[in-house]
Amino acid sequence: MNKNITTAESHRARMAKAEKRRAKLLPLMESLQRAGKVAEDLLHSDDPDVRLRAVHAVNQCVNTFVKIYEVGELEYRIDELTAAMAEPTRKRLIVNIGKHDAT
Repeated sequence: MNKNITTAESHRARMAKAEKRRAKLLPLMESLQRAGKVAEDLLHSDDPDVRLRAVHAVNQCVNTFVKIYEVGELEYRIDELTAAMAEPTRKRLIVNIGKHDAT
């Protein structure tokens, strides 16, 4: 990392990058919601084959939605931990707490 860049600037850059990732996922999540709603409506079909396929489609939409959400949450946590570790005072505090817990 460039030594001329401050910790605050580095943190802002990481947060901006994370926000761009989330913004890219938002249209995908909206599409999944719409697809899930269509599949949910098909659950009331008279045709048992259509209902079975609709159950599968709803399941796939929900699973994909959950995975996207979890990845976003994990990326956010990693960004926060990275930022915390970049701050020298927080880093010392974490190390000191760890030493205290070990005794």
